[in-house]
Amino acid sequence: MKDETIELVKFRRLKRLLAMPDWQVVGILESLWLFARKNCRMGDVGRFSNEDIAAAIEYHGDAGDLVNALTDSKWLDEAPGETRLVCHDWPEHAPSFIVRGIAKFLQLADTRTATPILMAAWRVKMFGRSQPPEPDLSGASEPEMRPSGAPKTAKTAALAPARGPNQTQPNPTPPIAASKTRPTKALEPIDHETVTWEGVEGELKKCGVEYARAACESARANGTLPHEAMLTIRHFQAHPGAWQPALLKSKVANQREGARLVWPDPAPEYQQTAARAASNRSAEATRAKLDKEQREFEAATAAEATANAKLEREHGKRLDAMDRAKLKQFIATAWPESQSMYVCRLPESGPVQGVLRTQLLQAIDERSAEGSQL
Repeated sequence: MKDETIELVKFRRLKRLLAMPDWQVVGILESLWLFARKNCRMGDVGRFSNEDIAAAIEYHGDAGDLVNALTDSKWLDEAPGETRLVCHDWPEHAPSFIVRGIAKFLQLADTRTATPILMAAWRVKMFGRSQPPEPDLSGASEPEMRPSGAPKTAKTAALAPARGPNQTQPNPTPPIAASKTRPTKALEPIDHETVTWEGVEGELKKCGVEYARAACESARANGTLPHEAMLTIRHFQAHPGAWQPALLKSKVANQREGARLVWPDPAPEYQQTAARAASNRSAEATRAKLDKEQREFEAATAAEATANAKLEREHGKRLDAMDRAKLKQFIATAWPESQSMYVCRLPESGPVQGVLRTQLLQAIDERSAEGSQL
């Protein structure tokens, strides 16, 4: 038994119902689990009568009172039919060799640990459904012998089965983390209000997941909300070819409310495809940038040619009528501080050409607009 077990609300409740000290309650629980390990490895102790159970753990009080106390404090769960009573979440509390035996009996491929899929299958076998038998928010659902692993959080969603708050690790885990891989496929946004488990199951099947319903039942038993499972699926769909459908099934089945999902590195083929896609995107962006610059340059050139043609029409004849002496005088008036730079560019004879002609036409246009004499 874990040290924290005696601090659980359900432990204190059993202690109060039986009016016993801690050491006696510990002995009753340990004896009950030993009895289950030896005689009913599926945890279905209800195959035996109350008297047999009391005799097996050497309880000398009323057998009915003992069983009622264990049931009221959630150490035993009531089950339909001949099963009658089962140890609460038995696969999570039982030793690994018992868990392997349960998995083999349920014909599950993974027999290493008490996975959510195993828990869902075991609950279906015991209770006829994958959810726990009834909600319990008082701490009675906290596993007393659960192996170390990710901490559980309190389940608050109405659509998910209620489970007790973690008495030993109350801090919730971080939210779902985004993968480092870049999405390669745009997807429609998710409407959290309309996502259902039927829709999740359908999306899993589209992704090639086998036993999609079992994965959904396992996720629901863990308290996962439908839209959380759908977000996991969408992450998978946004990276086509990065992972196998079996990994998606495992991620959904093992997902817990608010838990952080860590995705492994994508397949090498996906990484190569993603690298080529990134290279193509970069090349396309470069081409788009160059095309834009070319269009802007052509537009500016066209605008400049139009402006120059207008200047030529309005002032070209006036400029050609000016001799070299008048041009020097005009330059000295228009650019007194840099006239030598312009004068040295004047031709010895003939009309002014090139950039200097454009500059002189612009200067003539400005002085004409101001009403100044040339």
